[in-house]
Amino acid sequence: MRKLSLLLFLLLFTILPTLAQDMDSAFIRVAHFSADASTVDVFVNGESTVTGVDFAELSDWMEVTAGSYTIDIVAQGGTLSDAVLSQTFTVASQDWATIALIGEVTNSTLAFQAIIENLATLPDELTRIGMFHVVSELAPITVSDDSGRNLVIGLGYPGTFEGSDGYTAVDVAPREYTLTMTDSDGANLSEIGPTVLGAGRYYFYAAIGTAESSAFVFDVTDIEAVVGVDSEPITTSDDTGTGNLFMRVAHLASDAPEVDMYLNGNLAISNLSYADMTDFIAMEGGVYDVALVPTGAALEDAIFSGEVALFEETLTLVAVIGLVGDESLDVATVQEEGGRTGIGEGRIAFFQSIPTTALFNLTVDGNILLQGLAFPEAFVGAGDGYVAVDIVAAEYDFAIESPTVGIELDTGSITMGAGRYYLFVAVGTVDAPNYLLLPSGFPE
Repeated sequence: MRKLSLLLFLLLFTILPTLAQDMDSAFIRVAHFSADASTVDVFVNGESTVTGVDFAELSDWMEVTAGSYTIDIVAQGGTLSDAVLSQTFTVASQDWATIALIGEVTNSTLAFQAIIENLATLPDELTRIGMFHVVSELAPITVSDDSGRNLVIGLGYPGTFEGSDGYTAVDVAPREYTLTMTDSDGANLSEIGPTVLGAGRYYFYAAIGTAESSAFVFDVTDIEAVVGVDSEPITTSDDTGTGNLFMRVAHLASDAPEVDMYLNGNLAISNLSYADMTDFIAMEGGVYDVALVPTGAALEDAIFSGEVALFEETLTLVAVIGLVGDESLDVATVQEEGGRTGIGEGRIAFFQSIPTTALFNLTVDGNILLQGLAFPEAFVGAGDGYVAVDIVAAEYDFAIESPTVGIELDTGSITMGAGRYYLFVAVGTVDAPNYLLLPSGFPE
């Protein structure tokens, strides 16, 4: 069971480019969106399946064979004979169905509402927003973006209009959005954002609670993990090699605490604070289990766990990126440009770690030197966020800019040394941008 935080109106789902589930299978889950109903247990086809679901919680996805299923809701600790609500639902192959408990006990409107999540393949370089209105006393709502465009008009509570299930979806271009929800009279009910909507993702917004006391939920579903299929080929030590390499680790997640990094269960880096970067460390190539743990905490308290592939004979930047707050915390690997520079030249590199889909430039003396860098994998074709170039060693004025979001960071005058490596890193957030400059030599 995953508890949901009562946050600004956001349910986030990551989708596969093409769902690779069994053609006869479907997924269902149960959501508790009835503001005055007690904690409940869920029976599926007479079997106790999920227990202790509180208001504003959803169960995990359950993979089932396409067909009919009877869902019974009982007060926590009750038996099937105590069911307060029972209904049979039919799910087709490849459906993703959320069975929501809605309405109120006090006015005898407690009911189920089933919605089929639209997890079909997205058009290239677009993102999909789904919206669900389950506040019974709230009039139909309109949702607009920061440009004033209406994304959804007149979305009502289920049954407000004939055949309406309270749900709709729209495709938009990936970028940072601030969404505004207004009622039928144009009164501003809520503002959500700014939120970065990335390509290839499905965002589901749901309003729950009552008109007097609205509540909003936040959850992240990893569809790849639910389906159990890897979207990319698995990297092994046969691919990375086991020879020598140099690695350095940077903490670039602005809302993450000071962390310790574990590799294959062993403490590798201690006390790494935001905006810190280690020196180059000699390593052997391979695929490593990586965990980030708040400094001094136990390994089981990790705030991130995953894998990193370190390739032999490389200079590899291992970057902690994303945000804890929206559960996008991640560890990215970038192969930095190694090798010697030309005679009388230094190397300039730029890494973009501000979570946004906006593009960034690095300028020198007012001219663009490195152009169009994006946050790693922020959208299709975004790349790893890193680029480098060699230029004549001299004194230059550098700046980092992103015109679309109004960012301009003047790094000042820098005298480059020949044979030196200068890494500029855009850090922070769109609202609070900053930069790092990390000059170094090349490890031997």
